[in-house]
Amino acid sequence: PTADFSAYDLAAVLAYGHKITPQFSLGGAIKYFQQKIEDDKAGAFAADLGALYQINDFNLGFSLRNFGTKMKFVQEKYSLPLTADLGVAYRGLANLTLAADVEIPRDNSAKLKQGIEYSYHESIFLRMGYGYSTGGNDFGGGTGLALGAGFLLKQYGFDYTFSPNADLGDAHRISFTMNFGPPRGTQDF
Repeated sequence: PTADFSAYDLAAVLAYGHKITPQFSLGGAIKYFQQKIEDDKAGAFAADLGALYQINDFNLGFSLRNFGTKMKFVQEKYSLPLTADLGVAYRGLANLTLAADVEIPRDNSAKLKQGIEYSYHESIFLRMGYGYSTGGNDFGGGTGLALGAGFLLKQYGFDYTFSPNADLGDAHRISFTMNFGPPRGTQDF
């Protein structure tokens, strides 16, 4: 360790999804990222595309994330982590969802993640997951245990995730969402 420093990341996302058929949905998102380390800031815009196919109790998904502008700290520019994801979820066990995902970043090793979610009345969610990298370079986290909880009240959602022993210490992630469409439970996507 050389010294203590302060840092934060911010992501603002506007997303939209639409059912093409009863089983097939497409979606996309426009995102703005901002990072700050001490007094230096950087920002970038990006987009995501995704598809979801539902077969009985299984959901199969694919996404391409983070294609967009470059981040610039002082004079140094770097690309956002362009990533493809392929995942499957099984929702046939009462209030439990089992999921697995393969994340393939353009500039790093692939990661395999799996998790479980318990839902209470479609409004309180408890989550646990584990992920590991196929290679030795895993800067940015994603390897190890993650624990989380979520709350949903009508169109408002709040999620918290704790990942102990991330590369730079324990990681806490907080998100707030607002759905502009029909309330959850009246839609399938």
